Amino acid sequence: MTGSAARSVPPAGAEASAAAASIIGIGTAVPPTRLAQAAVRDLFAGQPGADRLTRRLIAAAFGQSAIAERRTVLPELASRTSAEASASPVFVDADGRILHPPTGARNDVYVHEAPGLFAAAARDALARADMDASDVTHVVTASCTGFFAPGPDFRLVRDLGLRTTVSREHLGFLGCAAALPALRSAARICAVDPSAIVLVACAELCTIHP
Repeated sequence: MTGSAARSVPPAGAEASAAAASIIGIGTAVPPTRLAQAAVRDLFAGQPGADRLTRRLIAAAFGQSAIAERRTVLPELASRTSAEASASPVFVDADGRILHPPTGARNDVYVHEAPGLFAAAARDALARADMDASDVTHVVTASCTGFFAPGPDFRLVRDLGLRTTVSREHLGFLGCAAALPALRSAARICAVDPSAIVLVACAELCTIHP
């Protein structure tokens, strides 16, 4: 999950009307549950029906990713043998089989977990930019792994205690590269209003869609 703060900064010798947007702080946030890369590899490779070629492809993909650790909002991926996980598994059962919960169950996790991650990343970005929440004039959020209404942009304004006059927008269903159109939106806002302080926050809960 990432957050960034942007504002207009006039180039040297240029008028304010020619100001360009500048990123002044970047923050991150991750869920608390840690997964070792090897454990995730073995989980996928150990699924029923995975033949030798499939297991080799999984091993190659995970081995070449240069990832040592992953984070997830699904504790049962890390403790599938716990009483809680085995009593009412939703995503992985006690035998390590990946389940296929309906969209509603996946979105319930998103609604519960995503707002806190949006807020944590945004707070980190503001802290790194040395700015107060009261400085923010615009909010842009982006996500495609879940949805709720009022959306992440509304929740971010509320959870950070931003001014009620803050302009906000949400970009949905743009995939993992949504941060780029979100930053373009921030740049357009800054071009129109050189005094704007735009808070951009992106959050994706990919492990709820294995």
